[in-house]
Amino acid sequence: MILSSLILFCSVALSFEETLLRKKEKLILEDPECPQVKKYCDSNSVNSETSSDIEVLECLLTLSQVQLANLKPKCQHVIWLHIKELTSNEKVQEILEPHCMKDLSELKCTSEKNVFFLRCIVENKDNIHEDSCYKIVDRLETVVFQDFRLIPNFMKECIADIEKLQCGRIDTNSLSQAQTVVCLQMKMQNISSSCKRELFSLAEIQANNIKIDRQLYMACKEDHLKFCPQFIAGGGRVFTCLMQQDQSRLSALCIANILRRQKLISQDYKVSKGLMRACRDDIRHTHCRKQTSNDKTIRLAQILLCLEGVLRNGSKLDHDCEREIIEHRKLLMEDYRLSPEIVNDCKLEIKTLCSGVEVGGKTIHCLMDNARLTKHLKRKLSDTCMRALETLIKQTDAGEDWRVDPVLYEACYPVVQTLCRNIKGGDAKVMSCLMDNIGDEGMLDNCEDALMQIQYFVARDFKLDPQLYSACKDHAINVCHASRSWADEKSPSYDNQVLPCLYRYGYVDDNKNQLNKKCLQEIKRVMRQRAQSVDLHPEIEEPCLDDLSEFCFDKTKKGEEMVCLQKNLDNLSDNCQKAVETFTEIEGGNVQLNNYITSHCKREMKDLCGLEMEKDEGDIMECLISHKNDPLIRKNQACRASIEHFQIISLRNYKFTYKFKIACKKHAMRFCTNAKTKNDVINCLSERITNDTIRGEKSVIPKECRQQLKAQLFQQRENIDFDPKLKAACIKDIEAYCPHAEHGNAQVLECLQSVFKKLSDKCEKEVFKVKKQEITDNSIDYALMTMCADTINSFCPNHERKDVLECLKKNKDERRFDKNVV
Repeated sequence: MILSSLILFCSVALSFEETLLRKKEKLILEDPECPQVKKYCDSNSVNSETSSDIEVLECLLTLSQVQLANLKPKCQHVIWLHIKELTSNEKVQEILEPHCMKDLSELKCTSEKNVFFLRCIVENKDNIHEDSCYKIVDRLETVVFQDFRLIPNFMKECIADIEKLQCGRIDTNSLSQAQTVVCLQMKMQNISSSCKRELFSLAEIQANNIKIDRQLYMACKEDHLKFCPQFIAGGGRVFTCLMQQDQSRLSALCIANILRRQKLISQDYKVSKGLMRACRDDIRHTHCRKQTSNDKTIRLAQILLCLEGVLRNGSKLDHDCEREIIEHRKLLMEDYRLSPEIVNDCKLEIKTLCSGVEVGGKTIHCLMDNARLTKHLKRKLSDTCMRALETLIKQTDAGEDWRVDPVLYEACYPVVQTLCRNIKGGDAKVMSCLMDNIGDEGMLDNCEDALMQIQYFVARDFKLDPQLYSACKDHAINVCHASRSWADEKSPSYDNQVLPCLYRYGYVDDNKNQLNKKCLQEIKRVMRQRAQSVDLHPEIEEPCLDDLSEFCFDKTKKGEEMVCLQKNLDNLSDNCQKAVETFTEIEGGNVQLNNYITSHCKREMKDLCGLEMEKDEGDIMECLISHKNDPLIRKNQACRASIEHFQIISLRNYKFTYKFKIACKKHAMRFCTNAKTKNDVINCLSERITNDTIRGEKSVIPKECRQQLKAQLFQQRENIDFDPKLKAACIKDIEAYCPHAEHGNAQVLECLQSVFKKLSDKCEKEVFKVKKQEITDNSIDYALMTMCADTINSFCPNHERKDVLECLKKNKDERRFDKNVV
């Protein structure tokens, strides 16, 4: 109350003195109370013959605190009265008319008594065409908006907040009254909505010229001269330049004031002159203001979301606008303090997990690193903090352009220069390149860590992968109920189900032809890149957290967690088992999703399966299995082990073997309804074919399925571990008669056949079934087909493989025939 009464008293007293001043119409330089002004603003800065109060005031604003302190109180009062005079509508009109005759009629700013004429002119300054008019408005603006008391409505709307927050300040060392405004801006969260509107309006005006924000101007004056001398005050370019500097080079006071302005920008995009100037037309054409909010003040994140949505939906924005969008996304990623949700909802996590305040994106990445679910069923972040992080990643679209994230940029710059140097930024192209090169010798650990932290969130929101979104958005909306608008604020926790839905639709449910080719390619790319870690598969990670904790707590290398889950498939919880089965089924037709194989068999795939790699629908896996005993693979035990791991896993379910599933699914469902494993299906269908053959009937099982059955039986014969039923029946016989036989190369089966009469009844029965199948079809006799391969090629090259034994017997007396083969 004391402050408001004092201001009211002063305003009444001043009105009398203003009247006297107007009668005299004396310039500041002519006033006898201000001899010091003449001394300081001499001919070097002001032409005494043509000088106006504007020139003198511009001069005074450049004086040091010591010089200002030397001005007598009566002179300071005279100066203030002259500034006040400049704000009157009549005076502003008088000053502008010689320079702005054409523009004034177009701007449609009224100079009625209750309207602040200059403010209207300033707010429409970018619509001024005459250069001389623009310059005089700029000069008036610089002089007048130094003192909030001269702005109508500001005192009216903010006096209560000034008193409540104790922001009343008297600056005896400056013509500006900026400290009160700065105090209010620093406490923006507690300001009333009416005062907040006035503060943002003032901040928007300040954005035009760094000098109007006196605190910022003085704090950064030396840094301006040192780092941004090419820009003069006006147009917002000095502030933009300062923001782009390495903060370690700027003074602490300048950094603090830049942060204050950045916080204002984050809460009202119009405070950013660069963004306003570059994107004004796009915002108007796309109706982003109307779509975003009915409020006059619109947060930076809201306008960024809307503009990004325009881009995602295939529309174009002005190139300068796109550049500004990137800069402002970077701004939000650099400092968590610009996101009120992070500040409020993650304050405990920042304090306990991230060692307090670190800018440059480090705190945000610390939070992201702690966002992952731990093996102890806990996430270190609260749900509210997690939502705040998800929102920030969406608002900055951090997965779209690697340059937006300062931590990722610094960590991955050397990698990009070597592995992705010919790829342009944007549209996630560099991010995709980096993901493709995880595991490469040129990949750096800190780059991979930062990349995976970002990808953890991208994997949980379908819309954050621009290439996937562009190719599949129609299918996602129509089939998987994704939100129609990219900028929709729907929780990412829902959108993490869109990709699993798409790949089920594309690869599991026989609907592949209903997805376009480009969408299928993008699904395959994303699945391949995310095969690096279970973390990037929320549809697996979340239902399998208990199981990972119980069975796979020590599996930390790339791909190991998935291999572990597959090995323990029978012991997993129901929901986890379903998730792993779905992934394994897709993996069977796309070996690139099998990180274990791609990392261990890279060279072997290239050298032995080059043709198959061009089109993989189970072809690469089939090729690798067929070459498993090739010297190249035998030398690489890790590769061979990863192939055999998949062979063993595929025994659990016939759907895990892609080509077998495609060829035999209908017949398995028709004839083998009680079959539980792939081995059961193989035995069921094989028995049907054998019985049809014995009866002399044409088999109802078509050729494609019979060929796949042969391939599976051939694999079974190679290793006793690949025929669980035979192994279980003969386990004691193997221990008794074949303890040293190698499990591969059909050695155990050959050993059991050699002691056939000694076998237990149970084992004898299963071995007899095998012999019966091999007699009916020689091509599934692994030992015969591999050990006699050269002899078969020499004596029976054109003979059908299913009865090649007869051919061999006929030629056994030939001189070059190997007597050991039959």
